[in-house]
Formats: sequence, structure tokens, C-alpha cells
Amino acid sequence: MTSDTRDRDDQAAGRAAPLVAGLVTGLHSLGLAVAGVLYGRELLTGTATEPVVAGMALVLTVIFAILLGVLARGWFVGRRWPKTPTLVWCLLTLPAILTLNTTNGPAAALPLAALSVAGILAAWSAPSQDLPDDTVV
Repeated sequence: MTSDTRDRDDQAAGRAAPLVAGLVTGLHSLGLAVAGVLYGRELLTGTATEPVVAGMALVLTVIFAILLGVLARGWFVGRRWPKTPTLVWCLLTLPAILTLNTTNGPAAALPLAALSVAGILAAWSAPSQDLPDDTVV
């Protein structure tokens, strides 16, 4: 493999990583919106054993869904800033997913946990927009 071929492969991977991160973050946002609907359903039907906990989980889930949607948009339009916030928000969703697991079970929580981990990996693999990958700091 020549260096030109490697450079083209690296450039293609560098362009694909933000799109993958945007796709994963967008799916995560949609998944959290569905979780918010589940919490809302629990509150409306009265099946929530702890309505205050379900209400707070609903609020947090909706906030996280909106902010992850903003991050997904940032990835798709090629902004410079979404890498670090994506890492932070995906890490922050893990405790919320644990709460979802205790209230709605693993069928609702495991896909979101997988999306959190995938979001962390996708954001981590996306090249920094500010510095070239070979920059030594």
C-alpha cells in the first residue's frame, strides 16, 4: 500500500467519523425521546411507583434528548465543537439509563446504553477539527 493510498484512506475515515458520530448521536436522541414517552406513560397511567422520581427522570430524559439532538445537528453540519460535548453527554446519560433500567427494565435500557457507548467511541474516533492528527502538544 502506498502512502498516497493510506492518505486517501485516512482522509475518507476522517470525513466518515463525524457522520457516524452524528448518526449515533441522533439515534441516541431519538431513543431518549422514546424513553421520555415511557416515563410520561407511567405518570399518566399511574403505574409509576415513585411519581416524583418518574417526573424528574422524564424531565432529564427530555433535556438530554434535546441536547443530543443539537449535538447530532452540529456533527452533520460540520461544526468544530461537538466532539467534547458528545463525550460528556454520552457519559452523563449512563446514570440516567441505570434509572431507566430499574423502572422500565433492560429492554428499554440496554439499547440506550449501547448507543451511549457507541456515541463515546464515535466521538473519540472523530478527528479534532482544530488540530491535525499528527500535532504534538
